[in-house]
Amino acid sequence: MTRYRTPPAAPLPRTGRGRSPGWRWPLRVWGPIVTALLWTQPLLIGLFLAGEFDRLAAHGMVGGILVLAVFVQFLLSIPAWRPGGMHGAAVAVAAAMVAGVVVQIVAGIQRNLGVHVPLGVTLAAAGAAVTICAWWPARPATAEQPANAPHAVPDAGAGPYTGTGPDAGTVPNPDWVPTSGMVPSSGTDSGQWPR
Repeated sequence: MTRYRTPPAAPLPRTGRGRSPGWRWPLRVWGPIVTALLWTQPLLIGLFLAGEFDRLAAHGMVGGILVLAVFVQFLLSIPAWRPGGMHGAAVAVAAAMVAGVVVQIVAGIQRNLGVHVPLGVTLAAAGAAVTICAWWPARPATAEQPANAPHAVPDAGAGPYTGTGPDAGTVPNPDWVPTSGMVPSSGTDSGQWPR
């Protein structure tokens, strides 16, 4: 009777390799501050429109602070992405926010409300999105598997029978194809593999 080795269990996904969520903490602290500043802007301009005319100066001051704050947020998003494991789109959004806040300041100074108001809404939403991404759980790093492998087999020494539990070693795997150097354990290589 020919016996085959049961392959070892499939490797578990690597959850910690290259992911250091500790790199996200600076952005997790700074992101809500930037978001709060961004969401303060419509409140200040609303108070200005309601008759509190000194709020326009406060609106401009917070806008000036936001230029630096958004740039720092972008810098903090880079280590939160690599090695922190945050989604790379958040870094792109943070970079776009840097350009957006500069355009926002220019549009505000020129009183171009057709650009200033929609861009302000976009910046407020983008700031919230970056903050959410900073707090979102990191995507686990997955074990690299060959592209043609339909299931995880850790090495070429595995046989055609897989399974764990009471039927381990007796359930054939129809996708298994012998590779060079694979022979039945009986030592005979007739080229006939039992099905």
